[in-house]
Amino acid sequence: MLKNLGNELVEFEEKDIYSTRELHTKYWDKIPVLLKNNHELLWPFDTNDIQKFNSIY
Repeated sequence: MLKNLGNELVEFEEKDIYSTRELHTKYWDKIPVLLKNNHELLWPFDTNDIQKFNSIY
């Protein structure tokens, strides 16, 4: 979905939730998760939700 948005101005960084216990405990049942400026968009979401999330935060 992220690739289909066609927004080259947004950078994405992939994180492994198994890298720390904190990330795993917080997100194991919610992946994929988008984070931006301390705001979260948790699964399930669609392309429309991503666009709204990106424009608001």
